[in-house]
Amino acid sequence: MRRTPKRPARVIPLFELEVAVFKDQQLESVETPLDTVAHADKARHEIERDHIFRFFRLNLEPREVEYHWQRLLLHQARFPTARGHKIDLRTAAFDYFLNETDLLVDPLVMEREALRQTELMAYFDHLTGLHNYAYFESEIKTEVARAKRYDTSLCLLLVDLDDFKLVNDTLGHRAGNEVLREVGRILHKRLRSSDLISRFGGDEFAALLHRTDAEDGQRVADSLCESIDQQLRAGKLGQLERPVTASLGMSALPNQAEDEVQLFELADKALYRAKRAGGNRAVFA
Repeated sequence: MRRTPKRPARVIPLFELEVAVFKDQQLESVETPLDTVAHADKARHEIERDHIFRFFRLNLEPREVEYHWQRLLLHQARFPTARGHKIDLRTAAFDYFLNETDLLVDPLVMEREALRQTELMAYFDHLTGLHNYAYFESEIKTEVARAKRYDTSLCLLLVDLDDFKLVNDTLGHRAGNEVLREVGRILHKRLRSSDLISRFGGDEFAALLHRTDAEDGQRVADSLCESIDQQLRAGKLGQLERPVTASLGMSALPNQAEDEVQLFELADKALYRAKRAGGNRAVFA
Protein backbone atom coordinates (compact mmCIF):
# COMPACT_ATOMS: atom_id res chain seq x y z
CA MET A 1 0.00 0.00 0.00
CA ARG A 2 1.49 3.28 -1.11
CA ARG A 3 1.86 5.94 1.47
CA THR A 4 1.10 9.44 0.53
CA PRO A 5 4.28 11.44 1.08
CA LYS A 6 4.01 13.98 3.86
CA ARG A 7 3.60 17.44 2.47
CA PRO A 8 6.57 19.63 3.44
CA ALA A 9 5.91 22.57 5.73
CA ARG A 10 5.03 25.67 3.78
CA VAL A 11 7.21 28.71 4.39
CA ILE A 12 4.80 31.63 4.68
CA PRO A 13 5.91 34.89 3.04
CA LEU A 14 6.43 37.68 5.54
CA PHE A 15 3.57 39.80 4.19
CA GLU A 16 1.13 36.89 4.44
CA LEU A 17 2.27 36.23 7.98
CA GLU A 18 1.63 39.86 8.92
CA VAL A 19 -1.90 39.78 7.52
CA ALA A 20 -2.65 36.53 9.32
CA VAL A 21 -1.53 37.87 12.69
CA PHE A 22 -3.67 40.97 12.50
CA LYS A 23 -6.72 39.12 11.14
CA ASP A 24 -6.42 36.24 13.62
CA GLN A 25 -6.12 33.72 10.80
CA GLN A 26 -4.61 30.28 11.38
CA LEU A 27 -1.71 29.39 9.13
CA GLU A 28 -0.62 25.76 8.98
CA SER A 29 3.01 24.89 9.57
CA VAL A 30 4.32 28.43 9.57
CA GLU A 31 8.09 28.24 9.69
CA THR A 32 9.82 31.04 11.59
CA PRO A 33 13.33 31.35 12.99
CA LEU A 34 12.05 30.21 16.37
CA ASP A 35 10.80 26.90 14.92
CA THR A 36 14.36 25.86 14.21
CA VAL A 37 15.49 26.38 17.79
CA ALA A 38 15.69 23.47 20.21
CA HIS A 39 13.16 23.31 23.05
CA ALA A 40 15.68 24.43 25.67
CA ASP A 41 16.59 27.42 23.54
CA LYS A 42 12.92 28.35 23.18
CA ALA A 43 12.72 28.99 26.89
CA ARG A 44 15.78 31.22 26.65
CA HIS A 45 14.22 33.07 23.72
CA GLU A 46 11.04 33.62 25.71
CA ILE A 47 13.03 35.16 28.55
CA GLU A 48 14.89 37.39 26.10
CA ARG A 49 11.59 38.34 24.48
CA ASP A 50 10.07 39.38 27.81
CA HIS A 51 13.16 41.41 28.72
CA ILE A 52 13.12 43.21 25.37
CA PHE A 53 9.45 44.18 25.55
CA ARG A 54 9.66 45.24 29.20
CA PHE A 55 12.65 47.44 28.44
CA PHE A 56 10.90 49.25 25.56
CA ARG A 57 7.76 49.62 27.73
CA LEU A 58 5.49 48.38 25.00
CA ASN A 59 1.96 47.64 26.18
CA LEU A 60 0.87 45.14 23.53
CA GLU A 61 -1.60 42.29 23.29
CA PRO A 62 -0.01 38.79 23.45
CA ARG A 63 -0.60 38.18 19.74
CA GLU A 64 1.02 41.53 18.91
CA VAL A 65 3.99 40.66 21.12
CA GLU A 66 4.41 37.36 19.27
CA TYR A 67 4.07 39.10 15.91
CA HIS A 68 6.75 41.68 16.67
CA TRP A 69 9.00 39.04 18.29
CA GLN A 70 8.96 36.95 15.11
CA ARG A 71 9.55 40.07 13.04
CA LEU A 72 12.47 40.99 15.32
CA LEU A 73 14.08 37.56 14.86
CA LEU A 74 13.73 37.90 11.09
CA HIS A 75 15.18 41.41 11.31
CA GLN A 76 18.14 40.09 13.30
CA ALA A 77 18.75 37.36 10.71
CA ARG A 78 18.92 39.91 7.88
CA PHE A 79 22.03 41.61 9.27
CA PRO A 80 25.22 40.52 7.44
CA THR A 81 27.43 38.22 9.49
CA ALA A 82 30.96 36.88 9.23
CA ARG A 83 33.21 34.41 11.02
CA GLY A 84 30.23 32.63 12.53
CA HIS A 85 29.15 35.57 14.69
CA LYS A 86 25.54 36.76 14.97
CA ILE A 87 24.52 40.35 15.60
CA ASP A 88 23.47 41.01 19.18
CA LEU A 89 19.69 40.79 19.70
CA ARG A 90 19.64 44.09 21.60
CA THR A 91 21.21 45.84 18.64
CA ALA A 92 18.64 44.32 16.28
CA ALA A 93 15.79 45.28 18.67
CA PHE A 94 17.01 48.86 18.90
CA ASP A 95 17.11 49.17 15.11
CA TYR A 96 13.81 47.33 14.58
CA PHE A 97 11.63 49.29 17.00
CA LEU A 98 13.15 52.63 16.06
CA ASN A 99 13.31 52.24 12.28
CA GLU A 100 10.89 49.45 11.28
CA THR A 101 7.86 50.26 13.45
CA ASP A 102 5.93 53.30 14.66
CA LEU A 103 5.86 52.06 18.25
CA LEU A 104 8.55 54.54 19.32
CA VAL A 105 7.54 57.54 17.24
CA ASP A 106 7.87 59.93 20.18
CA PRO A 107 9.63 58.20 23.08
CA LEU A 108 10.14 60.04 26.35
CA VAL A 109 13.48 61.75 26.99
CA MET A 110 14.29 59.15 29.65
CA GLU A 111 13.51 56.37 27.22
CA ARG A 112 15.69 57.91 24.55
CA GLU A 113 18.59 58.06 26.98
CA ALA A 114 17.93 54.47 27.99
CA LEU A 115 17.91 53.47 24.33
CA ARG A 116 21.17 55.32 23.77
CA GLN A 117 22.72 53.42 26.66
CA THR A 118 21.42 50.16 25.22
CA GLU A 119 23.00 50.95 21.87
CA LEU A 120 26.31 51.73 23.58
CA MET A 121 26.15 48.50 25.56
CA ALA A 122 25.36 46.57 22.42
CA TYR A 123 28.49 47.86 20.69
CA PHE A 124 30.97 47.38 23.53
CA ASP A 125 32.44 44.29 25.16
CA HIS A 126 31.57 44.42 28.85
CA LEU A 127 34.69 42.52 29.94
CA THR A 128 37.43 44.54 28.24
CA GLY A 129 35.67 47.81 27.43
CA LEU A 130 36.71 47.46 23.78
CA HIS A 131 34.29 47.60 20.88
CA ASN A 132 32.66 44.27 20.06
CA TYR A 133 32.38 42.33 16.81
CA ALA A 134 29.05 43.90 15.77
CA TYR A 135 30.53 47.40 15.91
CA PHE A 136 33.78 46.37 14.22
CA GLU A 137 31.93 44.71 11.35
CA SER A 138 29.74 47.76 10.76
CA GLU A 139 32.67 50.20 10.89
CA ILE A 140 35.22 48.34 8.77
CA LYS A 141 33.08 48.78 5.65
CA THR A 142 33.02 52.53 6.21
CA GLU A 143 36.76 52.66 6.82
CA VAL A 144 37.56 50.64 3.71
CA ALA A 145 35.37 52.94 1.59
CA ARG A 146 37.09 55.99 3.10
CA ALA A 147 40.55 54.54 2.46
CA LYS A 148 39.68 53.90 -1.19
CA ARG A 149 38.22 57.36 -1.62
CA TYR A 150 41.26 59.16 -0.22
CA ASP A 151 43.79 56.63 -1.52
CA THR A 152 45.16 55.73 1.93
CA SER A 153 46.22 52.41 3.41
CA LEU A 154 44.69 50.16 6.06
CA CYS A 155 46.15 47.24 7.98
CA LEU A 156 44.01 44.59 9.67
CA LEU A 157 45.44 42.68 12.64
CA LEU A 158 43.75 39.53 13.96
CA VAL A 159 44.99 38.49 17.41
CA ASP A 160 44.48 35.06 18.95
CA LEU A 161 45.98 34.04 22.30
CA ASP A 162 48.11 30.89 22.41
CA ASP A 163 47.32 28.24 25.03
CA PHE A 164 44.62 30.41 26.61
CA LYS A 165 42.65 27.31 27.62
CA LEU A 166 45.54 26.40 29.90
CA VAL A 167 44.84 29.53 31.97
CA ASN A 168 41.19 28.60 32.55
CA ASP A 169 42.00 24.96 33.25
CA THR A 170 44.89 25.71 35.64
CA LEU A 171 44.06 29.00 37.32
CA GLY A 172 40.31 29.29 36.79
CA HIS A 173 38.03 31.50 34.71
CA ARG A 174 38.58 34.60 36.84
CA ALA A 175 42.25 34.49 35.97
CA GLY A 176 41.29 33.94 32.35
CA ASN A 177 39.07 37.03 32.43
CA GLU A 178 41.91 39.08 33.89
CA VAL A 179 44.19 37.91 31.06
CA LEU A 180 41.60 39.11 28.52
CA ARG A 181 41.33 42.47 30.29
CA GLU A 182 45.11 42.82 30.29
CA VAL A 183 45.31 42.09 26.56
CA GLY A 184 42.62 44.71 26.01
CA ARG A 185 44.67 47.22 28.03
CA ILE A 186 47.81 46.41 26.04
CA LEU A 187 46.04 46.94 22.73
CA HIS A 188 44.46 50.18 23.94
CA LYS A 189 47.79 51.48 25.23
CA ARG A 190 50.01 50.43 22.33
CA LEU A 191 47.70 51.45 19.48
CA ARG A 192 46.51 54.92 18.48
CA SER A 193 43.16 56.35 19.51
CA SER A 194 42.23 56.58 15.82
CA ASP A 195 42.69 52.82 15.34
CA LEU A 196 39.65 50.58 15.61
CA ILE A 197 40.18 47.96 18.34
CA SER A 198 37.75 45.16 19.10
CA ARG A 199 37.30 41.94 21.02
CA PHE A 200 35.58 39.44 18.76
CA GLY A 201 34.78 37.01 21.56
CA GLY A 202 36.66 34.34 23.48
CA ASP A 203 40.37 35.06 23.16
CA GLU A 204 40.12 36.70 19.73
CA PHE A 205 40.83 40.40 19.17
CA ALA A 206 41.18 42.59 16.10
CA ALA A 207 42.56 46.01 15.23
CA LEU A 208 42.20 48.10 12.10
CA LEU A 209 45.15 50.46 11.72
CA HIS A 210 44.50 53.63 9.75
CA ARG A 211 47.05 55.01 7.30
CA THR A 212 49.30 52.01 7.95
CA ASP A 213 51.00 50.06 5.19
CA ALA A 214 52.35 46.51 5.33
CA GLU A 215 55.81 47.51 6.57
CA ASP A 216 54.54 49.68 9.41
CA GLY A 217 51.87 47.11 10.24
CA GLN A 218 54.55 44.44 10.67
CA ARG A 219 56.45 46.64 13.13
CA VAL A 220 53.30 47.31 15.15
CA ALA A 221 52.38 43.62 15.21
CA ASP A 222 55.85 42.54 16.32
CA SER A 223 55.75 45.11 19.11
CA LEU A 224 52.34 43.86 20.27
CA CYS A 225 53.58 40.27 20.28
CA GLU A 226 56.52 41.24 22.47
CA SER A 227 54.38 43.31 24.85
CA ILE A 228 51.82 40.54 25.35
CA ASP A 229 54.58 37.96 25.91
CA GLN A 230 56.22 40.13 28.57
CA GLN A 231 53.06 41.29 30.34
CA LEU A 232 51.50 37.84 30.61
CA ARG A 233 54.43 36.28 32.47
CA ALA A 234 53.84 38.20 35.69
CA GLY A 235 52.29 36.89 38.92
CA LYS A 236 50.41 33.61 38.86
CA LEU A 237 50.74 33.41 35.08
CA GLY A 238 54.43 32.70 35.58
CA GLN A 239 53.44 29.38 37.18
CA LEU A 240 51.90 28.06 33.99
CA GLU A 241 53.48 25.15 32.18
CA ARG A 242 53.62 27.26 29.02
CA PRO A 243 53.52 31.06 28.89
CA VAL A 244 50.47 32.76 27.38
CA THR A 245 51.49 34.42 24.14
CA ALA A 246 49.68 35.68 21.05
CA SER A 247 49.60 34.87 17.36
CA LEU A 248 48.82 37.65 14.90
CA GLY A 249 47.68 37.48 11.29
CA MET A 250 47.80 40.59 9.12
CA SER A 251 46.66 41.88 5.77
CA ALA A 252 46.77 45.32 4.15
CA LEU A 253 44.76 47.39 1.73
CA PRO A 254 45.53 48.12 -1.04
CA ASN A 255 48.72 46.00 -0.92
CA GLN A 256 46.94 42.63 -0.86
CA ALA A 257 43.21 43.15 -0.39
CA GLU A 258 40.64 45.13 -2.34
CA ASP A 259 37.80 45.13 0.20
CA GLU A 260 36.94 44.16 3.78
CA VAL A 261 36.09 40.58 2.81
CA GLN A 262 39.55 39.97 1.41
CA LEU A 263 41.12 41.74 4.38
CA PHE A 264 39.47 39.25 6.73
CA GLU A 265 40.19 36.21 4.58
CA LEU A 266 43.88 37.00 4.11
CA ALA A 267 44.45 37.98 7.74
CA ASP A 268 42.71 34.81 8.88
CA LYS A 269 44.95 32.65 6.69
CA ALA A 270 48.02 34.47 8.01
CA LEU A 271 46.83 33.88 11.58
CA TYR A 272 46.48 30.17 10.83
CA ARG A 273 50.08 30.08 9.57
CA ALA A 274 51.27 31.86 12.71
CA LYS A 275 49.53 29.25 14.86
CA ARG A 276 50.92 26.37 12.83
CA ALA A 277 54.43 27.79 13.17
CA GLY A 278 54.21 27.58 16.97
CA GLY A 279 52.54 30.86 17.92
CA ASN A 280 54.02 33.96 19.57
CA ARG A 281 54.64 35.58 16.21
CA ALA A 282 53.09 37.92 13.65
CA VAL A 283 52.63 36.70 10.08
CA PHE A 284 51.70 38.86 7.11
CA ALA A 285 49.48 37.59 4.33
